[in-house]
Amino acid sequence: MARVVHLPDDVAAAVAAQADERGITVDEFVCELVERASRRRALEAFIGGADVPLREMFDIRRAREQLADELLGEHQAISDDFARLQAQPSDYSLDLD
Repeated sequence: MARVVHLPDDVAAAVAAQADERGITVDEFVCELVERASRRRALEAFIGGADVPLREMFDIRRAREQLADELLGEHQAISDDFARLQAQPSDYSLDLD
């Protein structure tokens, strides 16, 4: 399915620069960002949904804190990527056909 997304010039340029820096296409870079966000939402929905036998005591509060720290770290990485994208001006237009 092809979609055209109209982005401000500076954001489109930043997306292109990040994709180029990683050696992937703009389409691939955008897909990675969307997939990363989708995985995070799925993980958050799953937390606490498993009944797994453990050989040692399990501290759910500690596990949730650790997972929250990991998720916040991922979120910060995504935020940092987005901030870098916004900081790189250009007149590049993004066509996701």
